[in-house]
Parts: sequence; C-alpha cells; structure tokens
Amino acid sequence: MQPYHDFCGVESNPIPVKALLQRAGIGHGLRLPLLPLSAAYHAAADHLAADIGALEELSSH
Repeated sequence: MQPYHDFCGVESNPIPVKALLQRAGIGHGLRLPLLPLSAAYHAAADHLAADIGALEELSSH
C-alpha cells in the first residue's frame, strides 16, 4: 500500500486519486478548478492502476 500512499502525494489532492480512478474506468473526468495529472506522473499512474487491476483479478478467484 505504500506506493499508492506515496503516489497520492505527488500532486494536490485529489488529482492523483482521480487519475487512478479514471484509469480504472470510474468517474467522468475533472471539473474546474482541478487540472489533470502532470505528464511526469502518467507512467506511475499507469503502473499502479495495472497493479490494482491484477489485485482485483486475484481477489475474484
């Protein structure tokens, strides 16, 4: 869980959380005044979202 906790602090809350939720297909994007996650963190968000998907797959068995 530490990587997820660390990721949530890379930018102002709730931007990182919303980025992970978007990658999981949850939510409808951002409303102003929120901005999207900075491009510098996209790879980390993709990696963590993939890990979440793998964990969900394992837990469904």
